[in-house]
Amino acid sequence: MAEAGAEIVRPAIGVDARALAFALAISTGAAVIFGLIPALFVAGNGLNDALKAGGRTSSPSPGRTGVWSFLVAGEVALASMLLIGAGLAMKSFVNLQHVNPGIRPEHVLTFRMRLPTDNLYQSDREQADFYRRVLDKVEQIPGIQSAGLTDVLPLGQQNDREYFTIENRPMPPGQSLVADFRRVSPRYFHTMGIALLQGRLLSDRDVRGAPLVILIDETLARQYWPDENPIGRRMRLWGEFREVAGIVSQVHHYGLEKQPEPTIYAPFEQMPNKAMALAVRTTMETQAVVKAVKQAVWSVDRGQPVFQIRSMDDYLSLAGTASRISTVLLLVFAGISMLLAALGIHGVVSYGVAQRTREFGLRMALGSTPGQLKALVIRNGIKTALIGLSAGMAGAAALALALRALLYGVAPLDPAVMAGVAALLLTVAFIANYLPARRATRIDPMEALHHE
Repeated sequence: MAEAGAEIVRPAIGVDARALAFALAISTGAAVIFGLIPALFVAGNGLNDALKAGGRTSSPSPGRTGVWSFLVAGEVALASMLLIGAGLAMKSFVNLQHVNPGIRPEHVLTFRMRLPTDNLYQSDREQADFYRRVLDKVEQIPGIQSAGLTDVLPLGQQNDREYFTIENRPMPPGQSLVADFRRVSPRYFHTMGIALLQGRLLSDRDVRGAPLVILIDETLARQYWPDENPIGRRMRLWGEFREVAGIVSQVHHYGLEKQPEPTIYAPFEQMPNKAMALAVRTTMETQAVVKAVKQAVWSVDRGQPVFQIRSMDDYLSLAGTASRISTVLLLVFAGISMLLAALGIHGVVSYGVAQRTREFGLRMALGSTPGQLKALVIRNGIKTALIGLSAGMAGAAALALALRALLYGVAPLDPAVMAGVAALLLTVAFIANYLPARRATRIDPMEALHHE
């Protein structure tokens, strides 16, 4: 079991040498590969072929056109995959903002304490007495609406799980039941905003020597008593039977994107712990609260350290940091990729129009209308974009299983996201094709026929 009250350990975000080396290798490889492609084409065209062309070629060679189209389709495919990923991440992030964490984090400030291992607090009774006196002092501070203790804070990147059995419910050999375990004070639930659903909350009478009681959350009640009332039932925990006194609402202890785990709450005075966190609900200014709470703790024990002071809003914000970062990065990369795809389409189509000047002039001399020329140019460009879009959709479908682990409340192949990305990219492709297509309609037929 993880030691309750352990300090939060978060992975540091920094520059990794391996990531830099990988990025450098990819950049160098891309530069070499895409630099060799035009060089190979130049080397592959003989001098006689170039002289025979004489500058009157009405259109670029099919091989070269095919390579251009392939590169543009690749850009569109990559842009569509990134845009689908960004759309899914954004929809998932929006869904997370509507998840009820199970607590009311606003105006709640937390403080961590850990009793020393000397002779002063060796017994459970001495530990419980210290924290009870601290609670009494803190609750007398003007402006403190309520205060509570817990050994594991919600969203605090900690864990404490315990095995248990249910009375008159034998388990097969080798199997056991396990749930999250929290030691709390009676007013912890009011302080955190955790709702009572059935039965009663803990009270000041639930102390050492009183009948052993616990509370369970709705997740545990639904899992082990789906069609029964668990109030009054007994669970064996830490070698003793304890009666279920109430059911409280579920809490997302490990992040909004993760399903709540079955949780058991026990009175801290019946099961003391050296490391506890104090939570206070107040509308006072933060610095004033910090100073007052520290003075209250030091009035009980001048040498007791108070550390890791943080609001529950901060814990909630930190819990969503990963999803925010991934969403922003995907949006940035998708935007850059879409811009590159638009520029690629525009550049290739513009070059193709310039190479087909004589052809367009001849078509206009034979009676083609500007609208027909526009349709010809746009149709070819949209065809390439559709090929790239189809490849991107197929790539996104292939990555669906990997995306599933990163999403919340949205399918990896969400129809709305897919349709939105398709509409966006086709609109961008149309605009990128329309500008050179309009330029083609302004060609003077007589000048084009004499074009060198």
